[in-house]
Amino acid sequence: MFEFILSVSIIFTSGIIACLLNRHPGKASFIGAAGAVTGSTIGLIASIRIILNDITVYKKGICAFNIGTLSTGIDQLSAFFLIPLFILVAVSSVYGIQYLKPFYAKKTIGSFWLFFNLLAASMATLVIARNGVFFLVAWEIMSLSSYFLVTFEDEHKSVRQAGIIYLIANHIGVMFLFFMFAMMGKACGSMEFSDFSAASSAILPVSSALFIMATIGFGVKAGFVPFHFWLPQAHPAAPSPVSALMSAVMIKTGIYGLLRILIFIGPPHLWWGITLFGIGLISGIYGVLFALAQRDIKRLLAYCSVENIGIIAMGIGLGLIGLNKKLPVLALFGFAGSLLHVFNHALFKGLLFLGAGAVAQQTGTRNMEILGGIFKKMPATGITFLIGAAAISGLPPLNGFVSEFLIYFGSFKCITVSSLSVVVSSLLAITGLAFIGALAAACFTKVFSIVFLGSARSASAEKAAEPGKMMRAGMVFLAVLCVLTGISMPLIIPCFHGLLTEVSGLAFSEIDMFLSQAKTTFVFINKIYAVIAVVFTCAFLLRKKILAGKIVRTAPTWDCGYSHPSAKMQYTGSSFVQPITDFFNFILRAGKKTELSSDIFPKKISLRFESQDIFMRYIYEPLSEKIYSLIMKLRWIQHGRLQVYILYIVATLLVLIIWKLG
Repeated sequence: MFEFILSVSIIFTSGIIACLLNRHPGKASFIGAAGAVTGSTIGLIASIRIILNDITVYKKGICAFNIGTLSTGIDQLSAFFLIPLFILVAVSSVYGIQYLKPFYAKKTIGSFWLFFNLLAASMATLVIARNGVFFLVAWEIMSLSSYFLVTFEDEHKSVRQAGIIYLIANHIGVMFLFFMFAMMGKACGSMEFSDFSAASSAILPVSSALFIMATIGFGVKAGFVPFHFWLPQAHPAAPSPVSALMSAVMIKTGIYGLLRILIFIGPPHLWWGITLFGIGLISGIYGVLFALAQRDIKRLLAYCSVENIGIIAMGIGLGLIGLNKKLPVLALFGFAGSLLHVFNHALFKGLLFLGAGAVAQQTGTRNMEILGGIFKKMPATGITFLIGAAAISGLPPLNGFVSEFLIYFGSFKCITVSSLSVVVSSLLAITGLAFIGALAAACFTKVFSIVFLGSARSASAEKAAEPGKMMRAGMVFLAVLCVLTGISMPLIIPCFHGLLTEVSGLAFSEIDMFLSQAKTTFVFINKIYAVIAVVFTCAFLLRKKILAGKIVRTAPTWDCGYSHPSAKMQYTGSSFVQPITDFFNFILRAGKKTELSSDIFPKKISLRFESQDIFMRYIYEPLSEKIYSLIMKLRWIQHGRLQVYILYIVATLLVLIIWKLG
């Protein structure tokens, strides 16, 4: 436990020191990033050691204001979530040093590092908290620090609006968490997590209510549909290292909290699993469809976070269904796939956001429609982004494939069981994942080809250049991890023993059997990779031998009869995905804007889609307008008289005193 306390202390202290150096942005960046990297390295080593040795550490702290204790503990679940957290904090910090240089003259860089490090420290504290009040305090600090990071460029109206939406969404979620912990504390007579585990029989009568509140409260943070509305607003507004940290790690605290509560509230009901599976399936399809319709590259990635959180929820739902139906195979494949996807998504989504940030910084725009041809000028960024795009599309041999494969495999194995709910869920999981994967592949084919390939469509793309070494280092590191994780599963999957025991509660023998089967399967898959690699190597050497001594010429591609083709004749992102968006327009509700000409030689033809989130359009915006109009009717209370305001305070205190005495 000492290593974790030291890690959090170093991260937080370096943030404070960086804030004190506001007048020296270079030094502030160095101190803030160095502290984040140092603290993360210490915490990462300790987390890996706990996973490998299958141990648990616990420490009960001092009384905190007579409302709880500063109890902390690291078990397998905590250590597992801490590993991607510390990796992304370190990588984003190194990336951020160079990313923030253009802001030195107009922003207080020290304040950025204070909130960045506070966000990292609060997330780590939240994961190791073992008291309900302590957990909520860390949760609130995490939400507030991330709000100040989202609104870093608050001179823009859209950024301020995104910050308000984010803050409102988080406080709606924490309201449900507050009531959930209050109910658990009342049932158990304590807010200690250890007492929650010991008093499971006391929690059992209210377990369904707790599940609903946990799903909503943690679902807002995770981005479950329909609670996802803040993600497409906040992620594009935040600086790219913050977007990477929020999407890769912060939204996973919602998954961590949900899993932690599921462990406490006892054996799952069947409808719990069906509910989470349904939410995951809807989130996955909804997220990837709206990602296809985006022109802003960071907004697209935000919707892809909704998609991947949906895949994680599908796995957890299948795991709960398997536990309820006494099917260890389905339970273990579901939980293992979802947990592994938590880690894998952190790697490839962090990589993609860092890549998008590099493109936006070097070109000055996030609009994909006016980019193109920048691979020649940003080859390192292009290659690493391509690896991330292939990983998020679930293509082998990268890490995104292995986690989705586990959910596929478990679903295939349970198609023939006698339970109708299991058969239907398994079939929906297979078809749903295939559908999501196909759309994700189309989406990132669009992104990579429109942004990196072809010719430059604007002066913004013409001026592109490779970012600095520190930014490239972060992207290369995550890209390497995406590859290594994908091909190292025979070594990684045995380390899930303690984690699956804790999450599923199944017997050691059943988990051993699952891990042995999974390891054997991944060894076989790696052999297929090796055969394919040998075949491609032989083909490359044979081609080289055939062409030896021959002249190989290059020529431009066929230009369809145009003597002077221009960059404007290329596909745009909207036209590339038009067949898909047209087919699903009953969901997207996208407005199509076209500019056509009847001239034989038209000077201008354009096609553009305008899509707006249907939940924002039809639910949240009308609701917010009604609430705003209601609040405006109460403006008479704010009359500006100080003595009446004091009277309000005195009256409130009297009511509270009478209520307390009563």
